[in-house]
Amino acid sequence: MRPTYSRLLLGAAALASSAALYASQSSVRVAPDPNNAGLKLPAGFGALTVAETGGKARHIAITPQGVIYVKLNKVKDGKGILVLHSQANGKAAVTSGFGDYGGTGMYVKSGYLYASSDHDVYRYKLDDRGEVVDPAKAELLVRGLKVGSQHESKSIVLDDANNLYVNVGAYANACQEQD
Repeated sequence: MRPTYSRLLLGAAALASSAALYASQSSVRVAPDPNNAGLKLPAGFGALTVAETGGKARHIAITPQGVIYVKLNKVKDGKGILVLHSQANGKAAVTSGFGDYGGTGMYVKSGYLYASSDHDVYRYKLDDRGEVVDPAKAELLVRGLKVGSQHESKSIVLDDANNLYVNVGAYANACQEQD
C-alpha cells in the first residue's frame, strides 16, 4: 500500500472516530496529533492516529455504540476484520479479530455488520453493544463474484431499503487508453 493511501485511510479513520467521539454524550475533548497524523489539513482541522493495526487497512465501519471494525486487505494472523474499542484519549485498542478473508468492503446497517471478500459478501448479527454476536458464523449473502487480474476488491453499500450494492470493477483495463 502506498504511504499516501495509508495516510488517507488513517485520516479517514481519524475523522470517523472523531465524529463518533463528538457524537457521544461525553464532554471529553481529544487533542489531535501534533503532526496531524501526517496529513496536511486546513486551518481549524486536526487529525489523530486512532490505532496502528499492523495490517493494511482497507475500510472502517463504526457502530452507533462506537465499536470500530477495520477490514484488512489481506488476512493477518488468521484475521481479516479487526475489532477496536475507543479509549478516553481518543486512541483505540485492537481487542479481537475474526474472518479468515481479506478484502475491502464493510458496512454497518440495521443491526448487522456486512463484509466482503474478493469473492463473496457476508453479514454478521450485532448485539445491543454493537458487538458481533458470533464471529464464527457469518451469513453468506453473495457468492462467486468474479476476480480478474485487477479490480478484485468488492466495495459494498446498502440503501435505505436494505438493497445491497457490490462494486465489481472491470476484470481488465481493456478500455483504458493510458494509465
